[in-house]
Amino acid sequence: MRSFVFITLIGLTVMGSRAIATEDLRALGEYLAAECFTCHQLSGDHNGIPSIIGWDTWAFELVMNEYRNKERDSNVMQTLATALSDEEVKALAIYFNSIKPKDH
Repeated sequence: MRSFVFITLIGLTVMGSRAIATEDLRALGEYLAAECFTCHQLSGDHNGIPSIIGWDTWAFELVMNEYRNKERDSNVMQTLATALSDEEVKALAIYFNSIKPKDH
């Protein structure tokens, strides 16, 4: 019984840490996103530049890695993507996923 309680407590601690880490990453992403909003619109509107709000985190990270690896064309995005750490890309992915497009 002690083992079960101990394992349960460890599991809850890890899950709690993960939730805090996700919220910290979201806050970092929000901070970093200011540069993104120079071109990508917070409203979700686009005039030739695609919206990135509401994206699944895996899709955002995949696209950013494609820019890093020069598998997608855009000198601006390649430069920005290569300047970001993996953690910063994840933070941006979490932040943009948390924003829901506005109804027009």
